[in-house]
Amino acid sequence: MAMQNDAWGDRAEIAYMYQHSSLTLVSRHFSSKRRASAGVFNLTVSGNINGPFFPKNLKGLFSKESSIARSPQEIQNARHSREGGNPIFNANRQCNLDSRLRGNDGCGRGNDGCGRGSDGYGRGNERYGRPFVDLMADQCGCASPLARLNLGKRPGKGRQHGFLMIVVLFLIVVLIFLGTALGYMLANSTLASGSHVGAMRALFLAESGLEAEQRRWAQNLNWYRSATDPNPLAPAAQALGGGTFTVSTNLPATLVRNAFSPVAVTFNVYTTNRFPAAGILQVEDDITGSGEFVRYTGVTATSFTGVTRAQTVGTVGSVAGAHVRSDNVYPVSQLRTVLAANCLPLASIQIDTNGKFLSAGILDIEGEEIGYAGSSTSGGLMTLTGVTRCLGLAPVASHAIGQPVTPILVGGDSADQQVEIISTGVRDSNIRYARRTIAR
Repeated sequence: MAMQNDAWGDRAEIAYMYQHSSLTLVSRHFSSKRRASAGVFNLTVSGNINGPFFPKNLKGLFSKESSIARSPQEIQNARHSREGGNPIFNANRQCNLDSRLRGNDGCGRGNDGCGRGSDGYGRGNERYGRPFVDLMADQCGCASPLARLNLGKRPGKGRQHGFLMIVVLFLIVVLIFLGTALGYMLANSTLASGSHVGAMRALFLAESGLEAEQRRWAQNLNWYRSATDPNPLAPAAQALGGGTFTVSTNLPATLVRNAFSPVAVTFNVYTTNRFPAAGILQVEDDITGSGEFVRYTGVTATSFTGVTRAQTVGTVGSVAGAHVRSDNVYPVSQLRTVLAANCLPLASIQIDTNGKFLSAGILDIEGEEIGYAGSSTSGGLMTLTGVTRCLGLAPVASHAIGQPVTPILVGGDSADQQVEIISTGVRDSNIRYARRTIAR
């Protein structure tokens, strides 16, 4: 059965083939542009339409083995009334239509010699959007790319396209993420590099401040003759190399400004800066000679008041005496860690907190000079770290809790005076600190 409608719009083709025994039914539909004349379908049947395998719903359209005319609506109703609405395809490629079904070349071929329509593959432009199926490829050499019984599509082609799209999108997301991460890393690297350079320049400025201040103190004959502590009390920033440094110096002692008698209860000194508001003092260096421990209960800018003379600290006593101008005045703390009679280095020791002590330097405990590299303060105790014992020539001895502790004393074995220099270097937003204790 071949059918052709010249009245429908959009070119298309639907092919149905039923082949059982000697009966073959072929339905073809070719169309061109819609024309005004209402066309009919030309139908041709080959075989016995009364046979048991001929579709019953199509028998009403044919009365004999000949070409008859039916309207498009009749053909459509008959076609869609079949089971499930799906055509049965027969892929046996044999030209078993008789001469009445064949085209110009006697092989059922259309104008192009392969039973094909005007587009070369037996296709019209199916108006209903169905893919064409060319089942006329036969022994006459009419090979067709769609003779796969899959409605003209490669298996899984659509799924492959969808999968590839997902892969592409995933790769795009990964590349965007990697690009963002790389840009972030580069930006951070640039910032870190700039910050590192700025920090190094700030540290260089701080070190330069230490050198400049050390030179200044080297030209000073008496370090403890200072009216302020730190010295200077309000240091000014000094410009250098595109940045600045600020330097100050902490002093561990002061000097007697006016001589006082053995019964005086007020001591006049150059400065009381950084001394505790109440505490213990050692006047002069040799506590076994003319030196004296005193207690005070108050301070002014240049004096200690409420002084009690000839005090005993730990097991070390003293005698009241007269003291002259420029005698050294030291802060006194007390030991809170037992020290054995050896020179082994210690991780830390503790003393009572005293603000006049330097952050690092040298201490004197009953004549033994002990160095420390750092310190911290908490709960009324000052913890000295990096302790080195036996720096001087004093014999090794043990020291009990409560024994007096002073900064290094003038006339000691290692040095007479010491100061702590603190320098701050600033370059742009970078700030670095440097600290050094010098002695002479």
